[in-house]
Amino acid sequence: QSMRKLKILLICAHPGDAFDDSGGTLCRHVERGDEVTVCLVTTGVRSHAALFTDEKKKPVGERIDALAEATADEIEAFKAEEVRQAGSELGITDIRFLFEEDDILLVREPIIRKVAKLIRQEKPDILITHHPMAEGGLIGTHPIVGQITLLALESCGRWVREEDLPPHHVS
Repeated sequence: QSMRKLKILLICAHPGDAFDDSGGTLCRHVERGDEVTVCLVTTGVRSHAALFTDEKKKPVGERIDALAEATADEIEAFKAEEVRQAGSELGITDIRFLFEEDDILLVREPIIRKVAKLIRQEKPDILITHHPMAEGGLIGTHPIVGQITLLALESCGRWVREEDLPPHHVS
């Protein structure tokens, strides 16, 4: 008896979160033959770029200038490629980027709409995200992404203005 293939959508804050938090789960779904999509809300340039920021802290002459002087765009491109390579190691090839800045992420309608549109497009059976009350739920990129995702999920179940895709309920 064959099992129905599932559509899994992971929405996470930073490039590394997909693999640090859910890599094993995603890998199991890939092995099972399910469709797995990973959506990264932020670039991780401000909060997850230790390779570059550590190099900037070193005295001139002791650091690798290419890393220490990298621009935000260069770090973003590096991190995106890093995520694609990590994903391919697990068999995950559908990786999406929303390219939101991660220095101060707030629950805002435009981001909620971006996430809602992705949910409506992908029509996942299972949606995975950060807990909206992690770290107290007040500050921090992870709980904010959880809150954004839950608000997007709520709006996906009904018709909303400026949305041309039909509602979708995640079971």
